[in-house]
Amino acid sequence: MADATALLFPHDFAAPPAIAPQEKAPPPLTEGDLAAAREAGWQDGEQAGRTAALSAQSARAAEALTAIAQHLRDAQEAALAAAEANATAFAEVVIQTLGTAFPTLADRYGADEIRRVIDLVRTALEQSADPEIRVHPSLADVVAEAVAPLRRPPRILPDAAIAPGDITIDWQDGGAARAAAPLWPKLMAALQPIGE
Repeated sequence: MADATALLFPHDFAAPPAIAPQEKAPPPLTEGDLAAAREAGWQDGEQAGRTAALSAQSARAAEALTAIAQHLRDAQEAALAAAEANATAFAEVVIQTLGTAFPTLADRYGADEIRRVIDLVRTALEQSADPEIRVHPSLADVVAEAVAPLRRPPRILPDAAIAPGDITIDWQDGGAARAAAPLWPKLMAALQPIGE
């Protein structure tokens, strides 16, 4: 039969106690260990502080650059608007100047232009029968002088409807004309894109 104490107490109290193996205690910290830990902590803290400072500095720099970029965009838009306004004003001045000078140029250089046209068609005038030249009455003498050397000078028909400086020449198989009035709309059409 089994021992009754063994049934009641699985542990034998009479046996000497079993000693568990002890773990080794950590070695005590030396002054060098403390200094190394202090240095590592200081370096970690300094690095964290630098990272935070650089992050804040980078954020401020990014804000400043964004503001500068916006100011540059605004300045560019203002400069473009000013350039467009100046170009439009300049085009208007050019157009007004030409509008004022155009009739004056015809008056001043009309006689020379008429002589050039007659020189260009001189051969046709000499070979045609009964050519006619229409010119403003103020320039009829200029035309008469220009065609005088021809063997058969054409008929000169003063016509107040023709602008000073303009000339219309008709001969049997053709004709020639110099008219400044149709040039003005062409000139304005050419200058129109500048004024926009």
